Amino acid sequence: MKRVLIPFILLGLAACVVSQPNLPPPETAAALTLDAMPSRNDTPLPPQSAESTPDTPSYTPTSNTEFDPNSPGVYCIPTQTERIRALVSRVIDGETIEVSIDNTPYNVRYIGLQAPGIAPDIEWQGPQAIAANSDLVSGKFVILIKDVSNADPAGNLLRYVIVDDLFVNYEIIRTGNARAFLVAPDVACGSAFLGAESEAQAALLGIWSPTPIPTNTVTNTPTWTPVPTFTSVPATTERPPCDCNRAYTCNNFRFQADAQACYDYCDNFVGLVDKNGNGKVCESLP
Repeated sequence: MKRVLIPFILLGLAACVVSQPNLPPPETAAALTLDAMPSRNDTPLPPQSAESTPDTPSYTPTSNTEFDPNSPGVYCIPTQTERIRALVSRVIDGETIEVSIDNTPYNVRYIGLQAPGIAPDIEWQGPQAIAANSDLVSGKFVILIKDVSNADPAGNLLRYVIVDDLFVNYEIIRTGNARAFLVAPDVACGSAFLGAESEAQAALLGIWSPTPIPTNTVTNTPTWTPVPTFTSVPATTERPPCDCNRAYTCNNFRFQADAQACYDYCDNFVGLVDKNGNGKVCESLP
C-alpha cells in the first residue's frame, strides 16, 4: 500500500512547484538586448528648412526641349541632365524669373551670373539689366536645363535657360548686363561665361561702360541789361527864315546872317541881290 501512494505524492508535489519561464540561451538574449538599444542613426533629426535643403520640385517632364546646338555658348550645356519646358510668368530681376510648370509657380535663378539690381539701392546698370532680361524671356516658353545642383539655399531652381534657340545665361553676360559668377559644382559653362564676359568688357557694354563722372559746372549769373526802347519822335518843323513868296530888302533884316539865311533858303528869289558876286548879301549889316 505504501509503495502505491509514493508516486501519487511525488506527482502532487511537482504540481505545486511554479513552472520556470522558457528563457533563450544567454548569447541569444545578449543579441536581442543590443538590437533593442537605440543607435545614433536612430536618433530623430530636426526637420530641415527649405533654405538649407530645398524640396525637390515634383513636375512632369515635357517634350519639345530641343534647341539649335550651333547657338552661341550652348556647347557647354550638360546633355544628360534634366530638361523641362516652362512658361515665364514674371521677371523678378536681372538674374531671376518666375516660371509656371504644371500650373505651379517656381522661381528660377540663372546659373553662372550675377546681375546688378535695384533693391535696396539702385546699382549701376540695374534697371537696364532687368529690362534686358524682360526683353529676352518675358511671357515666353523657355527650356530649363539642370547642371548639378537643383536649387540654391533660398529655394530658387538653378538652371540654364534657353529661349528661341538663344542661351539666355550666356547672352546676358555677353551683352554686359551681368558678370560671370561661378559657384561649384555648377560650372559646366564656366569657360563660356568667362569668354562672354571678356567680350563685353572689351566692347565696354553695360556694366563695363564708363560710369559718368559728375563735374562742377559754373553757371554765370546773368546780368540785366536794359533793352533800349525806341519811340518815334515827331519830326520838328523848323520855322523858315523868311517867306519865299515875298520880296525882301536888306532893311527887312537886322543882321547879315538873317538876310543870308533867307537868301540861301529861297535860292535868291526873294529880292535880295549879291552885288559883288561873292555869294553874300547885305554885307553892310552887322
